[in-house]
This record gives sequence, C-alpha cells and structure tokens, in this order.
Amino acid sequence: MFSGRALFGAGFILCTLTGCNAIFGIVEGLPAEGSGGAGAGGTGSGASGGNSQCPPFKPDTCDEAYLSDSDNCCIEGRYCQGGNCVDGVCFSAPHGQTVQKEESISVVRSGDYVIWSGGYERAVYRSDTDGDGLVTLVTSGQTDLAYVTTLAADPNPDGYVFFTDYGGPAIGRAGIENGQTVRLAEVPAAVVPNAQARWGRILVHGDYVYWSLDFQATDENNVQVGKHIWRAPREPAEPLPVVAEMVVKTEGAFGIAADDTYLYFGHNDIPNSVSTIERLAFADVGVKDGNGDPDPSKREILATASGWVGDVAVDNSNVYWVVENYVFYQDKNLPQSLIYQFDPFESYVWGVVSDDRDVYITTAGDNSSIQGALWRAFIGRSVPPERLYTAEGDAQTPFKNLYGLTQDCDTVYFVVHEAGLVRRLTK
Repeated sequence: MFSGRALFGAGFILCTLTGCNAIFGIVEGLPAEGSGGAGAGGTGSGASGGNSQCPPFKPDTCDEAYLSDSDNCCIEGRYCQGGNCVDGVCFSAPHGQTVQKEESISVVRSGDYVIWSGGYERAVYRSDTDGDGLVTLVTSGQTDLAYVTTLAADPNPDGYVFFTDYGGPAIGRAGIENGQTVRLAEVPAAVVPNAQARWGRILVHGDYVYWSLDFQATDENNVQVGKHIWRAPREPAEPLPVVAEMVVKTEGAFGIAADDTYLYFGHNDIPNSVSTIERLAFADVGVKDGNGDPDPSKREILATASGWVGDVAVDNSNVYWVVENYVFYQDKNLPQSLIYQFDPFESYVWGVVSDDRDVYITTAGDNSSIQGALWRAFIGRSVPPERLYTAEGDAQTPFKNLYGLTQDCDTVYFVVHEAGLVRRLTK
C-alpha cells in the first residue's frame, strides 16, 4: 500500500513556474529574516519538546581546530549525536527502526521522547532523544486500524500520541507513557461513506485533535473518499469512538498546521482548478451556517496557490505550503501579500518544518533515479537549499523515499520509509 508514489498524481496539472510567477505574484527571492520561535508543521511535526539549552548554530566559517571532532564540530560545543564530523559538517546518524524494518511514515517529538509510526506494521515506536530505550508503544494487536500512518503528539509525555488510518475512517490514541490504546473517533459514514485518511495530516491544539482526509483518496469505483477537515476531543467521554466533527468543509483537504490563534490549511478546489491557502481562527471553529455546516464566511484566504497544495507549515513569521516539488511562503500577518519561493527541489516535497531561522524539507524521491533527501532552506539568505542527507545506502531496496520529519531546538529527526528507519541530524 505504501509504495512511495508521487505525492500528487500525473492527472493534476501544474502550470509552469514562469507562468505561475506571473499569475500569482510570486517573487523569486527571500524576505527579511523572521524572528525566532517554534514552528508547527502539517505533519504534526512542530518544534515540540527539545533541550532547554541548545548548542550554537553552525557558522559559515569553522574553527580549523574543530573540522573533524564529532563532539565539537565546526565550533566548540556542537555535538553530532553519533554522526561523523567531516570538514566541520555534522552527518546524520541512525536513531531507531521499526521491528519489521520495512516501513515508517511519520515522526514526532514529545518531551524527551521521539515517536514514529510503522505504517502497515500497525505499530507506534518510542525512544529517548538519543535513540536509547526503544519501546513498541502500540502493537498490531492493540489497534483495529488498518494502518498507523501520520502522527501528532501532546508536547507533554504525560499525554497522548494520535494517529490516522491510511485505509479507514478512524483515528487512534495511545498514552505516551503506558501505550494504552483506543479507537478515539470516526468520520461519520453518512457524510463521507468509506472514508479514508490516506496521507492526510493530523495535529493537536488545546483540547482537540484535528486531521484532514486526503483529497486524493478514492475507492475501487473511483469515488472520492477523502474530504474535509475534522476534529475530536482529546479526552472525550465514553463510549468510544466518538463521532468526529467537521470543522472545514472542503473536498480538497490535505495539509494542516496551527499557531496559537489559527488553523491553517490548503483548499484544493478541484472542479474549478483553483487552490488557496486559508486559515480559520480557533475561536470560530464550530460556528455553523444555516445548513448546519461549518460557516465558510469565517475562513480567511491568505494566498492563491500555483497548483494542488500538499503539506502546510507555519512559524512565528510565515506560512509555508508545498506544490509538488516547490515550497512557497508568505508573511502570515500580511494576507494577499507577495509570495516567495525556494529554488525547486529535485522530487516531490513530502514534509516541511521551520524553526524561524531555517526551513527543513524532505523530498520523496521518484522510485526510478532520484533518492529521497533532507534539505535545509535559508530564510533571509539568497542561497540555494542545502542537501543534508540522501537515502543512498540506508536500505537494501534500490531507491528510498523520505517522508515525515520533526525537530527540536538542536536536532532534525526524519524518516527513511523503506527501511522503517528514523535518523537524526544536528542542525
């Protein structure tokens, strides 16, 4: 089922970049650097958790005494966490792996834990931030979901990790400390028959968990079974599962992200071949129109996108969105303002996170000639994105895909799909 296919099918037409720039006001360049802060990604992969004392960022010029010291790489105090230090650059190191070593999809942080999903293994794994203390938090015998796909986690490990089902209508919940697992909520069949989340994203905000059903999901009769954005209480009264509440009515949902005030999302208006980046104030979530549906007048359009929107992320300054192998962004406080872009990537972009200084990006690869990769793109610096890692050599399969990623103040954790592997990299 998880074949590493392109994120968007060949049937979706993306205008040429030059034409898109002219049409949508996209500027090839970078805005002024934003202020520091924690970001939140559509994969449930914001800067949650992390060390209270972060090591210094790598400067442009290294101290010649620290070009190969993995405990002090480039400058004193910059630890490579098990990776080699080569010419002042920290390389990534293996962090953890699923039991079957076949597939992993999503990775998140909570307190001093790193948590990742096993896809069709129907499992969730937990380790310490250094990779020790590996625990199978959720086994296939603990959940009746068909798959365990994308993840979101409470920032406090006394809470829960939540997970979607690629092939079904429900989300699950497990205690981060004890692994106690429940089928938490279901999308009502009366609204979306045979609903499937597929690659739709999930996040936690306040007392609720929010998730999207991937608009690309269709059943055997080519009927769309992925629609809308939903929520459920983190801790609803029993009996479980509860019926999910639709909070954004859209047949083109995929990426979602959140800051303290807003839920951000892409709206792919497939019949009219138009996509928008929008947000909804959490204070307005649950407001209904005269038909009992989420009130569309409460949604605010931030930008028009240049193709079908994939992952979405937000930090203290900008909102980011993916269109195939491009990452665009805009000042989140200036709706309808100029749209900026990073240089195009070599394959489809799977995930994006930002720490307000740099943006970290995974690309899936193409299963033919291009490996999946991890990249760093620089806010406020007019330089091309930097390749940090490529999946060559990490598994026995010829080509590997990179999917989910997450971060804390000093580390990026990312998934190598085919190997069921999680790696970590010092920023």
